[in-house]
Amino acid sequence: MMESIMELYHFGIVYSPRPRPMRLSDMFNMPTILTPMKRFSHKAPIRILYQSWCDALILTDSVLNYVGTGLSQSQYDHLEASYAARGPSRLYEELHFFANPLGEGLRCIYEPGRTQSNSTGWFEFFNSTFLQRKFGAPGNEAYRGPAELDIKGIAIASSGRVAVYLGSEGESIKLEEFDCEARFEDWVRAHAVPDSALLHPIRPNQTGPQATASNMFPPSTQQQIKSSLIATSTTFFLLIPTGNLPNKSTLLYSWTPDPRYRKILGRPITLDTPAGTPCPIPYLSETHITKVACGGWLAAAISLEGELYVWGEGVGPSLRPEEEIFEFLKDTGEEGEDEFIKVVDVKIDGQPARVTNVGVGIGHIVIAAETDENGGNEKKRAVFAAGKGESGQLGLGESVLFVGKLTEVPEFRGRVVREIGCAGWSTWVVVDSVEQMK
Repeated sequence: MMESIMELYHFGIVYSPRPRPMRLSDMFNMPTILTPMKRFSHKAPIRILYQSWCDALILTDSVLNYVGTGLSQSQYDHLEASYAARGPSRLYEELHFFANPLGEGLRCIYEPGRTQSNSTGWFEFFNSTFLQRKFGAPGNEAYRGPAELDIKGIAIASSGRVAVYLGSEGESIKLEEFDCEARFEDWVRAHAVPDSALLHPIRPNQTGPQATASNMFPPSTQQQIKSSLIATSTTFFLLIPTGNLPNKSTLLYSWTPDPRYRKILGRPITLDTPAGTPCPIPYLSETHITKVACGGWLAAAISLEGELYVWGEGVGPSLRPEEEIFEFLKDTGEEGEDEFIKVVDVKIDGQPARVTNVGVGIGHIVIAAETDENGGNEKKRAVFAAGKGESGQLGLGESVLFVGKLTEVPEFRGRVVREIGCAGWSTWVVVDSVEQMK
């Protein structure tokens, strides 16, 4: 039986790791920051667990690989030791990794508790090297919390504002927000106890801070769709399952404390739907969304049928605003066109294609698409990219400064794309190997 092989591609900026034992060192341990397209082959599975502008966690089989500058040597050693005993499926399905999109890299890991077995949730915070050096803070702080604190998702905006999504299937969903990361960490300490068996316990607060804002949502009833809470530079998005197929099955909420960039909300700001209150995006309210991605001042979503929706401010603040404009964000003047959400027409060799994956970085977007051939017996596949490319993040070469329309990345023609991850000025793509496809 042939062993399943996958390939991991990276292009764009990667910050060289400090000297440490790394399985991916041959790929990334280089003196330059700007890297051309790199490829790494390994037996399946390869999965992108987490990425930010300056670091990433890649799972290769049962091995956890950290690339970047966010963690110190001791923090990385602890991270590797903590998860050595975990199987790859548990690592991928149950753990949540998160950080400020433009912060100092990986800052927290969360493992949900299980109410039915009365097991506790588990947090671990990684303090920045600045806090360690300036105030003598420990490298890691670990806490265990009650299983009833049913956290489903956590997201941090570039401003430091934190949103926490709580709730179980069939129950009302609660969204708590904190105006800074420190207040959120104090809230965790107030609901949990230090785990002395792990690292550096700190006495928890007795009361803890209140959330800056709280909102309630209807119960989630659709088991086949996983809820998703993500954040970009200024804005949060929460995708909630709301019904069973073939009826309406998702609602995508958006909100921001900073209404200056209103287009990234994907909806109008009115007295009934203010910028700072989570409200559904009207244009997508009757659409079954399967994936949402965002970065910088741009957001994108894919429907069950493979349609691509894009909205936002484009690349955001730019030194060349007249030259750096996405073609698909321009108004077409067609009747019924939405003011915010744009439906992107994707074609492969002139044939309409279904979009299967999407990633959004700071000023760039990468998608995977496919179309049927020979009566559906065969598929034609391609990867397209658009946006800023000065760091090579489009996979089109380092000399490309900006591409306004979706342009094919030749390296991936015909490849089965399993994952696309974009963050900052870099892109990661996981594909089946060529040999595996034969």
